[in-house]
Amino acid sequence: MRKKDNAQASAPKSKSGRAASARPAADGRVSQAALLGAMAGDSLRQEVDSLLSALPPLGTGHGYVFKPPPDLSRAEVRERLSGVAAAAFFRLVEIWSVADGEARQLLGGISNGAYYALKANAALERHGGARLELRGKAALEQDKLTRISLLIGIFRSLNLLYSPALADSWVKLENVNPVFNGAAPLDYMRRGGVPAMMRVRQLLQAREEG
Repeated sequence: MRKKDNAQASAPKSKSGRAASARPAADGRVSQAALLGAMAGDSLRQEVDSLLSALPPLGTGHGYVFKPPPDLSRAEVRERLSGVAAAAFFRLVEIWSVADGEARQLLGGISNGAYYALKANAALERHGGARLELRGKAALEQDKLTRISLLIGIFRSLNLLYSPALADSWVKLENVNPVFNGAAPLDYMRRGGVPAMMRVRQLLQAREEG
């Protein structure tokens, strides 16, 4: 597998099927609204934005405005965010071409049964128009919401930094950066969990800030 650490080399045309509105403008950047719409549908932008606000601030460059994070220790907050988090997660792993086994590991080792039930419900929301609601024990735990929030932040940064094709493939490319030691960022995050996801997000945000 070819190794990459940045956007210097070209990448094949994206096959993710993302809306044209989510492609970078002439300066290589893309609006936050277009990114959120591409991930989970225009009607879910506010909730995905809430998930992004759950991320701890790692910098203040490029005009970022950090909102007070939602309290993920509260059951009602987790219930409110769980449906959109699941929908955004499955859209994200589809765009990145992540296999189900790898996606389960990104969620912290969720069981097969729970994973496929969640995936089926998210698919119904995307294609059937029914809003996915996860209440009570079905709501995602704080750890899973944190993981998904980090992955959404990584997705956002990749699409701000790189072309759609490279942004879609970056996590699966072997990377020469010492952080990854030649591994693909996806493998690094699968093995390292939340701390590794935080490190990837820090790396990408540092690149955003130049």
